[in-house]
Amino acid sequence: AARAGTGIEIELDKVPQRAPNMSSYEIMLSESQERMLIVVHKGREEEVKRIFDKWDLPWAEIGIITDTGHMKVRHGGKLVVDIPAKKIHEDDEVVAFRDLHPQAPVHVLIIPKTHVTSLSGASVAGAALLGRLMLAASAIAEGEGVASSGYRVVTNTGGHGGQTVFHLHLHLLGGRPMTWPPG
Repeated sequence: AARAGTGIEIELDKVPQRAPNMSSYEIMLSESQERMLIVVHKGREEEVKRIFDKWDLPWAEIGIITDTGHMKVRHGGKLVVDIPAKKIHEDDEVVAFRDLHPQAPVHVLIIPKTHVTSLSGASVAGAALLGRLMLAASAIAEGEGVASSGYRVVTNTGGHGGQTVFHLHLHLLGGRPMTWPPG
């Protein structure tokens, strides 16, 4: 959706699953699901279904392309994700996009593609990934035009730290003076 400038809506309840009671996060990132996602041009769905059926391959229609510019994911009858589909940055290890509820004129979320629950869950083996996150923050700040005036990089860890999404991510905030102490 990001590359095409469109949006996407996905129903996770329609995704074939190997294990019961998987969380939304597990379904979206599970490598054990052995599945692929293909986007089919409208009007050619039956042709693709026939090909899958011919080769006895399981398939499921799990979503639609939209013109909203958002990725929406539903699971268990609830909207669990509604984020802009436009990426600010992507490399082999990191993806970044604008925060839905910005706390500054520039507010970008920088997320590792590898699951790490929080900074407390990081290990010495993951030090290179943490470095990549910080280098991505620096490059994004430059691209967003806030590097010379200054910016803040924050990660929330644990309940008292304000963590609500249990996948490590950085918040890059800029475009206005930051105050101290934060929070």
